[in-house]
Amino acid sequence: MSRAHSVTSDRQRRHPGSRSVTDDKPLDRTTVNSWEDIGKRKAGKHFLREITDDSLACRRDQEKNAAEAALDGIYVIRTSVSADTLDSAGTITHIFLCMLAAYLTWHLRQAFAGLTFTDQDIPANDDPAAPARRSAGARGKDGAKHNSDKLPVRKYGDLLDHLSTLNRQTVNFGGQRVEKLTNPTPIQRRAFELLGAPVPLTLQ
Repeated sequence: MSRAHSVTSDRQRRHPGSRSVTDDKPLDRTTVNSWEDIGKRKAGKHFLREITDDSLACRRDQEKNAAEAALDGIYVIRTSVSADTLDSAGTITHIFLCMLAAYLTWHLRQAFAGLTFTDQDIPANDDPAAPARRSAGARGKDGAKHNSDKLPVRKYGDLLDHLSTLNRQTVNFGGQRVEKLTNPTPIQRRAFELLGAPVPLTLQ
């Protein structure tokens, strides 16, 4: 057995989750460049790698990945505003409302995924440096511009614009004031169904 293969086998025994590429010849610059390219995509920080003249081994950096997972969902706000200003009630309220808006937007995007071009079944990708791929269902929406219920799909912002047309109208006619609600479209009805709320049919 060559030295390259024996070194690789030993590393695989010590790190079962690692991948190795070996050859009896020294690794060329192309192989090294591929790892540098992963670093540019900010994926290299998730791996530990060992490169010698005749072998390459990598494995996930479990400790660093666990540390990042523990901070997932924590937001850090960088600002040039002074500490005294940040401590004011108005500033704290404003930051809270901004965070709440971001939180609600995330949930709305998830709820309305079926009415937008959002991919609801993103394919698993074992290669963190590989380009993202869309699922067959998402590609179907892209091409047909409709979902499986034959309803048209839109960008998220365009969907909100369409939902905003469901409103209360005040009409002044012959000195009389009449208020009415617009009739909901199939998209608007479906949006309320996805939110688990009834369409408002009466004036409050």
